[in-house]
Amino acid sequence: ESIEVYEHFFACMKIAAPRVGLNTGYVWPEMLHVLKDSEVKFLLLDTRCRHLVAERLDELKALGITLIGYGAGHGLERDYESLLAKAEGEPHWPALAPDDILFVSYTSGTTGVPKGV
Repeated sequence: ESIEVYEHFFACMKIAAPRVGLNTGYVWPEMLHVLKDSEVKFLLLDTRCRHLVAERLDELKALGITLIGYGAGHGLERDYESLLAKAEGEPHWPALAPDDILFVSYTSGTTGVPKGV
């Protein structure tokens, strides 16, 4: 793991955005199902995992997913560290409710497509 994963997880908690992990063992149709089903808006992508979506970047953009890369050589338009460095002012923290969804994990999909739980 990397520190960015934990920063991302805590940031999602602070802004009441459910975090969805993506299993790197999934084949593309399973990954695509999870991304569509969970209505992901941003995909934080480690350079070590770029090969998993390298040929699908246009498809991800067409789904309205913003890709943010981290780690040397990710080659994406948006870089995690650069975005952090450009951040100005105090963030706006939304009100949180006890029943806000913290994260969604997807099953392995052994009996069909992965299911969010």
